[in-house]
Amino acid sequence: MLDLRDQPVLFALLDDTHAWRERLVEELLIQDGDHIEVTSSYQIRLQPALLEPFSPDVRTGDRVRLLLPLTTRPKDLLLGVDLTGPDGPCSLLLKSQIGRLQLRYLEWQSEQPVKPELANLLYGMFTFNRGTWDHYREEIPKDRDGALVRYLAEGTGVPLSLADVRKMRRALHRSRGLLIKALGEPLEPESLLGTLLLALPFVENRPRSTTEILEWVRQLDRFLLKAPQDVRAIVAEYCVRWEVVIDVVVPVGEPCKVKLATRRPWASDDPRKTTQRLAVGDAATAHIDLRVADHSVYIAKKPLLQDLHGNPIGIPVVDDLRYGLDVASIYVSNNESRPYFVDLTVELSLRNSTRRMMQMLWVLVVAAFLVSIVLPEGSELADGLALLVFPLTLAGTLVLTRATTGVAQRLHEQNRLRLTVAIGLMWVVALVRLLAQDVDVGWLADTWTALEQAPRP
Repeated sequence: MLDLRDQPVLFALLDDTHAWRERLVEELLIQDGDHIEVTSSYQIRLQPALLEPFSPDVRTGDRVRLLLPLTTRPKDLLLGVDLTGPDGPCSLLLKSQIGRLQLRYLEWQSEQPVKPELANLLYGMFTFNRGTWDHYREEIPKDRDGALVRYLAEGTGVPLSLADVRKMRRALHRSRGLLIKALGEPLEPESLLGTLLLALPFVENRPRSTTEILEWVRQLDRFLLKAPQDVRAIVAEYCVRWEVVIDVVVPVGEPCKVKLATRRPWASDDPRKTTQRLAVGDAATAHIDLRVADHSVYIAKKPLLQDLHGNPIGIPVVDDLRYGLDVASIYVSNNESRPYFVDLTVELSLRNSTRRMMQMLWVLVVAAFLVSIVLPEGSELADGLALLVFPLTLAGTLVLTRATTGVAQRLHEQNRLRLTVAIGLMWVVALVRLLAQDVDVGWLADTWTALEQAPRP
């Protein structure tokens, strides 16, 4: 087996990913109320010609071990990662290792080494993760500048003032504009490109003073101003996304499959809708399969495919789109107008049988509530209230616990809360009626009358 991990094979593969990534199948399984199971399966074929510059003796059928750039993902943590190569489980490189490789790829493209101080700042930009900044921002939601100063001071160890931070932001204004233009897509909320200073706590060699940080910033500005557009695009790309690089053994010249399974957040405040970003441009062709695991939930509308600017995607990019109550399939062609990233929006709903059952229970609860109020007093009041309250409480409990998966519970949430409140009120009314029957409260009226008739001083 050949070991090519020390060779720049990774960079050659990044230069033309469609030359070896033949097909992508994205499988989305909706069964959890908070996350979606996403399995990305790549059919790859490394032709000998791709590897001959690094190992002239390589032949079809040889097995090689290399660092493979499987895909690119947003700067969010990967949850529930399961990686499988042609021979079984394989490993994902650490974020720090990937950051250094991305820095080397930038030098590969620019064909010149990057100065150490600038490389240190770029490394911080490439390894930045938004989660840490979100923690500071949510702690001080009404003072964003104050949160930024605290984040930078604690993250770098340099005592920074608000004036220092504003001076640095002004120095980065041109660099930020160049990177946003090179990226060519809308900025995500709290993206690193919105505030480049967010990368400072992630640098490998921490700064010693404000002056040193300003020197890094000026070097970045000069570098981007002279760099060609493709190099700026690489820097911008790695500010918002990162390469998923794996250590794997693959056969040369033969088709094989690499699978990446992760759990993605629901990513929507609307319990009925979820939007997931997919890299359909990773491979020459792409196939998206969506499945709903809970049979009490169905796909309410045709899944919507949009580019990053919010424009709907249809023919000729989408070859075919089929969807039913539980499954949707989308076939994306190898079209020149195909965007690299797309947003898939799916709207779910409860089946009619589940909704009708909930509506019938509501009618019974409201009717029982009204009857419990007007039920005449007497020796049989307790029996009448028991016949109304206990059966409906049992029926409500069955409905409230019926949801079999997290997504069904998510869609039921508002009705479950309202039904719980309604049954609780029905119990309160029943208890008040029973207490009022057994307790003589006439003394309250007598006391009030006596107070009114008492002589005033």
